[in-house]
Amino acid sequence: MTKRIAIGGFLHESHSFAPRPTRYVDITAGYKQYDYDNRTPEFEMTQRVAYDNTVSAVTPAVESEPFGVLRHTLDADLKLSPRSGVSAGIGVTRLQEERTHRIFESTTDNVVRITADALNHRWFALRSKFEHAQRRGTGIEEGEAELASIGEQRGIRHFDIANRDRNRVTILGSLTPMSNLGITASIAAGKDDYLESLFGLRDNTHRIYALGFDATPSDRVILTASYSFERYNALSRSRQAKRARRSPPRAQTSAPTGSAWRPRPRERHRWPSRTSGRAPAASRPRSTTRSPPRPAPTSSR
Repeated sequence: MTKRIAIGGFLHESHSFAPRPTRYVDITAGYKQYDYDNRTPEFEMTQRVAYDNTVSAVTPAVESEPFGVLRHTLDADLKLSPRSGVSAGIGVTRLQEERTHRIFESTTDNVVRITADALNHRWFALRSKFEHAQRRGTGIEEGEAELASIGEQRGIRHFDIANRDRNRVTILGSLTPMSNLGITASIAAGKDDYLESLFGLRDNTHRIYALGFDATPSDRVILTASYSFERYNALSRSRQAKRARRSPPRAQTSAPTGSAWRPRPRERHRWPSRTSGRAPAASRPRSTTRSPPRPAPTSSR
């Protein structure tokens, strides 16, 4: 099956192939191409409106950067069904992208997944999937030079194109105790590890739980309800550099000027808002000697 759509600078093309050599083996393969050729003419921006306020001048003028992307996606899956309702499979995906005006010239995602399904019971079904993905980029040398030219850190990475390893597992179950009642539940857990991001997002873990049901008490009434709980825990790294001031030395409670500061695990979402010259009460040394008591006041008549 082939599908092609072309409009101006936009092109979407897809091909699919699904042979079945035996009743126990299913093979699916597909290729997609997405080409967004941004033909917006470049221009210099000399004015801007910040936060819906008055027009302000931009000095020096900033040249526009029309973003474009060329994406190639290749998918292949092999599924084995040794008996009715039970299957296991393995699949791979390769996603390659070339973007304009980004710190990486191109990125490549390689994904391997393993699936296992049990659908042979008349009132119960279970599906599971494990994915391992790796993303790598090329051409960062020119991107680092561009970051340095605009005053950014060379080690900073944008999380949507940074080198990353991902592991994720998903389990989905459905229960149908009655013909007019259905219950579904799902669990997903995963972690993203950004290997070479000196600054920016370093890792991300997530847990997702979902529960839902639908009932049909009559032909004219349908009842549905669902609940989901999602928890994300991300760790990022930043750098704060300030011009040194000529002032007496003071006790330091935050990161040294011009150094990288990484929060401790228990303080991942707490960032210092200001620096005080007084040490916290828990860290101030206490005197081991006591001053003599003051004499009681006397009155004269």
